[in-house]
Amino acid sequence: MLGLNIRTLPKLRIILLLFLCFFSFGSVAEETDPCADMPPECRYLLLYEATDTKLNQTYKAIMSKINSGGFDGYRVEKEYIKEGLIQSQRAWLKFRDSNCNAYYRVWSGGTSRNTDEMVCLSKMTEERSQYLDRLYLQEELMDLPAIPSGLKERFQ
Repeated sequence: MLGLNIRTLPKLRIILLLFLCFFSFGSVAEETDPCADMPPECRYLLLYEATDTKLNQTYKAIMSKINSGGFDGYRVEKEYIKEGLIQSQRAWLKFRDSNCNAYYRVWSGGTSRNTDEMVCLSKMTEERSQYLDRLYLQEELMDLPAIPSGLKERFQ
């Protein structure tokens, strides 16, 4: 099993790319599944790569909207909005990586620990992409979270 964790992702990406290149040039068979002869982690790495690409596309779309005046009707300067996005994204990335590393540690005694970490990274990355899209591109306000029954009377 590969020792896959957040610190080995860049190494694994390089190994995966080299492996895929080697077999894509070494075989003329029409193989549509790049992970067919790879360990199970391959599929989860590809899933993470896809969600990470989507997050980066969303982030770039937001920056483009900010820079092109998409928030000019707001009562704050676009640089203020941009600074908030950059700071929150940096903090979120640290949180995601720490959170999924903690998740990995909980499951580190099991055989699926590597795929579990990839699932954590993919899920959190997809959720972040959806959140940023709703907030900055669709301009939707957040819904009020479910209020615990002991506090409901305070919100009425």
